[in-house]
Amino acid sequence: MPKQETLSRPARCLRHLRIPNANTIPFLLSPVAAAPTMRFILIFLIGAIAGAVALYFYEQRQPQPVAHLRAKAAPRAEKLRDAASNAQDSIAEKLQAWKLTPADIKADLAKTGRVVRAKSQEIGARIDDARVVAVIKAKFVLDSALSARSIGVECHDGDVTLTGTVESPDLVGRAVALALDTHGVRNVASQLSVQK
Repeated sequence: MPKQETLSRPARCLRHLRIPNANTIPFLLSPVAAAPTMRFILIFLIGAIAGAVALYFYEQRQPQPVAHLRAKAAPRAEKLRDAASNAQDSIAEKLQAWKLTPADIKADLAKTGRVVRAKSQEIGARIDDARVVAVIKAKFVLDSALSARSIGVECHDGDVTLTGTVESPDLVGRAVALALDTHGVRNVASQLSVQK
């Protein structure tokens, strides 16, 4: 008796269509090879559905970024504007009180070549000179009008000496005011020269 071939259904269909050598159809058409492929497709679809559901819930939990940030930023921005305005007013008042206006600076520079201002004696322990220098330099760095690299700061027992160059006489007053407004400073002598 002749041996009968067992073919998969797709292979039998292709044989019926008279395709030559239907037994060489790719292995995906056989039922044994189709099971892992179907398993892969099923796992892929389940993973895609789970990912879509997770993305949906993630987006639902996230607040609206722009509106949420603007609502938080508005009061903080107002406080920052008020603080900056108060700081400018405070420095302007100190410049007047310590006679550090441009006219006073020009008069001192013309008379002695130096600007010297003293602050009343502070109660408390003596502050380390290195700390005073570091604080004054930090104030110069934070002030956009002053160049901290062009101003030298020295301190000995609370007596501060400023050396270097600035662009205008009002910047001399600003530098002296910032130095005088530092805790531990008793006296500020400015030997700053104005660039011409």
